[in-house]
Formats: sequence, C-alpha cells, structure tokens
Amino acid sequence: VAILAQAPLRATRSPFSPGSCAVRPARAMAVKGIKKKVAIKGKKNQLKFTIDCQQPADDNIIEPKDLEKFLNSRIKVEGKTGNL
Repeated sequence: VAILAQAPLRATRSPFSPGSCAVRPARAMAVKGIKKKVAIKGKKNQLKFTIDCQQPADDNIIEPKDLEKFLNSRIKVEGKTGNL
C-alpha cells in the first residue's frame, strides 16, 4: 500500500463571500529574484563547400552539371537527399 504525500490544506477567505471559508492546497513559496534560465536559440551554422572541378572538366572526365546532379542525389542534409 503506497501512501501519497499531500500538500497541507489551509483555509482562506473568498473575497466574494465574506462569511464563507474556502479550503485549497497551499502553494510552494516562490523566491523573488530567481528566474528560470531560458536557452537562447541561435542561428544554425551554415557550411558552404566549394568543389573545384576545372581539371576534370578540361580533361572531359566529368561535366560539372553531371557532378552537381550526382551530389544532389547522393548527399544527405538533415537526413534527406536532394536537400542541398
């Protein structure tokens, strides 16, 4: 059998009915001057790569548009291909 701890009850008067007494759980006291730390979201670092394919293009090994098509179909960005 588990016993659950409950917040102590305190009697407070309702401003709407002066003679009645409302019972509600006591709240934890907040410390003034202490605030939650909020994580500051910054801009994602964006990387830029350049590929110099002048030599293979001059030797007719590969065309730059074919290399671009290959890279777009094979490289994943954030888990998705074609996201360059």
